[in-house]
Amino acid sequence: MSRAKRIFYALYIACGVFNGPITLLIAPFFVLKYYQTREKQFLNYCLILFFLGLVHVLYYLVSINSGVVSPSRFASERDLVRNFIFLISTNILFPLIGYFLSLIFRVGLDTAYLGLDKSPYLDVIDRIFPEFIGTGIKQVFYLLNNIITYLVGLFVVALIVIIYREFKKSNLEERIYFLSLFIYLTLVLTVLSFAGLGGFRYAYVTGFILLFYLYQGLLFDKEKVKGVLVKFLLIFSITIGIVEYYPRTISFTPSILFGESVKWPNWEAEVGLWRKDSSYQPKVWPYIKKTNGIWPERVDIWKVDLNKPRAWQEVGGKKFSEELSKLVSPQKTKPK
Repeated sequence: MSRAKRIFYALYIACGVFNGPITLLIAPFFVLKYYQTREKQFLNYCLILFFLGLVHVLYYLVSINSGVVSPSRFASERDLVRNFIFLISTNILFPLIGYFLSLIFRVGLDTAYLGLDKSPYLDVIDRIFPEFIGTGIKQVFYLLNNIITYLVGLFVVALIVIIYREFKKSNLEERIYFLSLFIYLTLVLTVLSFAGLGGFRYAYVTGFILLFYLYQGLLFDKEKVKGVLVKFLLIFSITIGIVEYYPRTISFTPSILFGESVKWPNWEAEVGLWRKDSSYQPKVWPYIKKTNGIWPERVDIWKVDLNKPRAWQEVGGKKFSEELSKLVSPQKTKPK
């Protein structure tokens, strides 16, 4: 690797660390790579991760000291069955079959597990489908509710068998930097998420690792039948990603508000209105949609207060530099 590429990659890692903690979670694999190769560039990457990681730790300590830390991600009770359903749908099915199909899988199994009577989709079924079809769908969910634990158990066993077979046939590099990394990030990101339910936004990293592992396996694996299956999965994944782009985009665009058409705000015009009237709050994002029977109604119009940072003041109007000085040199209360 040329010097320019190493510098660029180091800057790329630094940006990743500042962007969020996910890059830091991969730090153990950089350390392992350095011990394997003893190359200076990997030592530099480890040092970048370490020192910039201290910034995250320092920010967290300052937040605790100032009383503005986020709620604990371990505060809520965990449900292992639901955790597994969400883990499979986001980290494995989402990159392979797309957002909507994986969402149907997740909602379907989650509804079957919790029970249709506790689900918000019971009224949706009655409203959308004719009575005889709705009754049949309800019967299916009631049946699934009785066997869902066994069904999830079969998924677990099948997943373990697949992982074992992949570990058995892969080389050392693939075991460490593809399979182990994928399993590690999948578990850690799921466990650290709220209620252990993960999220699609966390699955982009694990999804890329999974798809790239399948792709490189396609290049070097000589099994014809498996090659056809992997080709189909990769082509389907790319195709469904392209097809889903527009529907997922318009799901966040404004639709109708109280019978009146809502257009995207012209930010230049909105700022112009604020210049004329300083009390006016410019609209930045209208999230308006009528319910279509499945998705809930959206009635949010987000605005920004250009006169004062409202969100910052709501959490106490505290500055990092000032709170850091309080953490480093706390003021002692004078005895009365």
